[in-house]
Amino acid sequence: SGTAPTPTPPSAVPTPTPPSGSQTISVDASPFRYDPGSATPIQVTAGVLTTLNIASSAGTPGFSGIPELAIPGSNNISAGEEGDYGYPGRPPSTHRVTFTAPASARGNTYTFYCTFDSCGVGHSTMTGSLRVN
Repeated sequence: SGTAPTPTPPSAVPTPTPPSGSQTISVDASPFRYDPGSATPIQVTAGVLTTLNIASSAGTPGFSGIPELAIPGSNNISAGEEGDYGYPGRPPSTHRVTFTAPASARGNTYTFYCTFDSCGVGHSTMTGSLRVN
Protein backbone atom coordinates (compact mmCIF):
# COMPACT_ATOMS: atom_id res chain seq x y z
CA SER A 1 0.00 0.00 0.00
CA GLY A 2 1.25 3.48 -0.87
CA THR A 3 1.64 6.48 1.30
CA ALA A 4 -0.78 9.37 1.00
CA PRO A 5 0.55 12.21 -1.12
CA THR A 6 1.92 15.10 0.86
CA PRO A 7 -0.39 18.07 0.36
CA THR A 8 1.29 21.09 -1.13
CA PRO A 9 0.90 24.19 0.96
CA PRO A 10 -1.14 26.96 -0.63
CA SER A 11 1.04 29.50 -2.37
CA ALA A 12 1.60 32.58 -0.31
CA VAL A 13 -0.09 35.73 -1.51
CA PRO A 14 2.52 38.46 -1.53
CA THR A 15 1.80 41.37 0.76
CA PRO A 16 1.92 44.64 -1.19
CA THR A 17 4.97 46.61 -0.17
CA PRO A 18 4.00 50.10 0.95
CA PRO A 19 5.94 52.96 -0.59
CA SER A 20 8.92 53.84 1.55
CA GLY A 21 10.57 57.07 2.52
CA SER A 22 9.02 60.45 2.79
CA GLN A 23 8.56 63.51 0.64
CA THR A 24 8.76 67.22 1.41
CA ILE A 25 7.05 69.68 -0.90
CA SER A 26 7.64 73.43 -0.74
CA VAL A 27 4.67 75.53 -1.83
CA ASP A 28 4.95 79.27 -2.48
CA ALA A 29 1.64 80.93 -1.59
CA SER A 30 2.15 84.33 -3.14
CA PRO A 31 -0.28 86.77 -4.63
CA PHE A 32 -2.44 85.29 -5.92
CA ARG A 33 -1.51 81.67 -6.50
CA TYR A 34 0.00 78.54 -5.00
CA ASP A 35 3.11 77.19 -6.74
CA PRO A 36 2.75 74.27 -7.16
CA GLY A 37 -1.00 73.97 -6.70
CA SER A 38 -2.69 76.62 -8.82
CA ALA A 39 -1.38 75.94 -12.34
CA THR A 40 -0.57 72.26 -11.71
CA PRO A 41 -1.71 70.12 -8.76
CA ILE A 42 0.61 69.35 -5.87
CA GLN A 43 1.50 65.67 -6.40
CA VAL A 44 1.68 63.36 -3.38
CA THR A 45 2.00 59.59 -3.13
CA ALA A 46 -0.50 57.55 -1.09
CA GLY A 47 1.11 55.79 1.86
CA VAL A 48 4.15 58.09 1.93
CA LEU A 49 4.78 60.45 4.83
CA THR A 50 4.47 63.91 3.26
CA THR A 51 5.40 67.33 4.63
CA LEU A 52 4.00 70.45 3.01
CA ASN A 53 5.93 73.66 3.71
CA ILE A 54 3.59 76.46 2.68
CA ALA A 55 5.41 79.78 2.69
CA SER A 56 4.94 83.16 1.05
CA SER A 57 7.52 85.10 -0.92
CA ALA A 58 5.21 88.15 -0.86
CA GLY A 59 2.22 89.00 1.29
CA THR A 60 0.13 87.20 3.86
CA PRO A 61 -2.06 84.52 2.23
CA GLY A 62 -4.19 81.90 3.91
CA PHE A 63 -4.57 78.17 3.32
CA SER A 64 -7.92 76.41 3.81
CA GLY A 65 -6.41 73.01 4.50
CA ILE A 66 -7.86 69.78 3.09
CA PRO A 67 -10.23 68.27 5.65
CA GLU A 68 -10.61 65.01 3.67
CA LEU A 69 -6.89 64.31 4.27
CA ALA A 70 -6.82 65.80 7.80
CA ILE A 71 -4.57 68.64 6.58
CA PRO A 72 -5.19 71.71 8.76
CA GLY A 73 -5.36 75.22 7.35
CA SER A 74 -3.71 78.42 8.50
CA ASN A 75 -4.14 82.19 8.33
CA ASN A 76 -0.64 82.65 9.75
CA ILE A 77 1.48 82.42 6.58
CA SER A 78 3.57 85.53 6.01
CA ALA A 79 6.52 86.78 4.01
CA GLY A 80 7.26 89.11 6.93
CA GLU A 81 7.21 92.29 4.91
CA GLU A 82 7.02 95.65 6.62
CA GLY A 83 3.40 96.84 6.66
CA ASP A 84 2.23 93.43 5.39
CA TYR A 85 -1.56 93.96 5.11
CA GLY A 86 -1.72 95.97 8.28
CA TYR A 87 0.78 93.88 10.23
CA PRO A 88 3.84 96.11 10.57
CA GLY A 89 6.95 94.07 11.10
CA ARG A 90 5.10 90.74 11.16
CA PRO A 91 7.70 87.97 11.29
CA PRO A 92 7.95 85.50 8.40
CA SER A 93 5.83 82.43 9.06
CA THR A 94 5.61 79.10 7.20
CA HIS A 95 2.74 76.63 7.63
CA ARG A 96 4.21 73.12 7.97
CA VAL A 97 1.95 70.11 7.99
CA THR A 98 2.86 66.43 7.86
CA PHE A 99 0.37 63.78 6.78
CA THR A 100 0.10 60.44 5.01
CA ALA A 101 -2.56 60.20 2.31
CA PRO A 102 -4.39 56.86 2.61
CA ALA A 103 -4.49 54.37 -0.26
CA SER A 104 -8.24 55.04 -0.48
CA ALA A 105 -7.42 58.60 -1.63
CA ARG A 106 -5.33 57.41 -4.60
CA GLY A 107 -6.55 58.94 -7.87
CA ASN A 108 -8.44 61.76 -6.16
CA THR A 109 -7.79 65.49 -6.45
CA TYR A 110 -8.62 67.82 -3.56
CA THR A 111 -9.00 71.60 -3.75
CA PHE A 112 -7.90 74.30 -1.33
CA TYR A 113 -8.09 78.08 -1.31
CA CYS A 114 -6.94 81.27 0.39
CA THR A 115 -8.80 81.96 3.64
CA PHE A 116 -7.23 85.32 4.50
CA ASP A 117 -9.81 87.80 3.19
CA SER A 118 -7.47 90.80 3.27
CA CYS A 119 -4.77 89.20 1.10
CA GLY A 120 -5.80 91.48 -1.76
CA VAL A 121 -7.81 91.85 -4.92
CA GLY A 122 -6.90 88.39 -6.28
CA HIS A 123 -8.07 86.63 -3.11
CA SER A 124 -11.30 85.24 -4.57
CA THR A 125 -9.46 83.36 -7.33
CA MET A 126 -6.54 82.11 -5.20
CA THR A 127 -7.22 78.38 -5.37
CA GLY A 128 -5.15 75.24 -5.77
CA SER A 129 -5.36 71.46 -5.85
CA LEU A 130 -3.53 68.42 -4.53
CA ARG A 131 -3.57 65.04 -6.28
CA VAL A 132 -2.91 61.72 -4.57
CA ASN A 133 -1.10 59.18 -6.76
